[in-house]
Amino acid sequence: MKRILYAMAVTLRLDKLHKAMLDAVIETRVKNALQTSDKLRKEQDRLREKDFRKQLDDLQNNHNSSFENYKLETENLIRIFKNQILVEKKEVLKEREVVREMQRQSMIRENRFQHYILRFKEILFVNKKVVESIQSLVKVESNIEDLLHEIDNYDESKFIKKPEMILDTEFLKELHQKEEEIRDNILKFQKKVENS
Repeated sequence: MKRILYAMAVTLRLDKLHKAMLDAVIETRVKNALQTSDKLRKEQDRLREKDFRKQLDDLQNNHNSSFENYKLETENLIRIFKNQILVEKKEVLKEREVVREMQRQSMIRENRFQHYILRFKEILFVNKKVVESIQSLVKVESNIEDLLHEIDNYDESKFIKKPEMILDTEFLKELHQKEEEIRDNILKFQKKVENS
């Protein structure tokens, strides 16, 4: 009986020892598993961080290259725009020169027109003076003809004594002046016609 109890006690102890050893093995394995899992998690975190950094670097490089491309494209567009502005400026300057030339030609034509108007007025004035002079001459000639007619038809029998011949010097002076004015006006008119 003692042997059975002793054997049972030994068996219980062995069972406890076996359980303790199993627990120790399990705990060790769990610890190892946890350590391995922690290492794997850290490695995964490191790989993820490395991959993330690589992606971030790639994005940064892409961004930098995109920014450089954008910068170059923007500078190119600015250069094209400046060239276009210069071309437009040259065109505007050309158009201004054309407008100035047109204004100058218009002023020249206007001045010519005014000059022609003045010349025409001068010719009209001279013609008027010539006509007035001719009218005066015609009037004088008419007076002379009337005077000659009276002389031709003079009846001496009406007078006892023949009157002395009286010359109207003032009339002759006026007549000569009118003739001179007419000649001068005709000469002036001829010169103006020749010059025009």
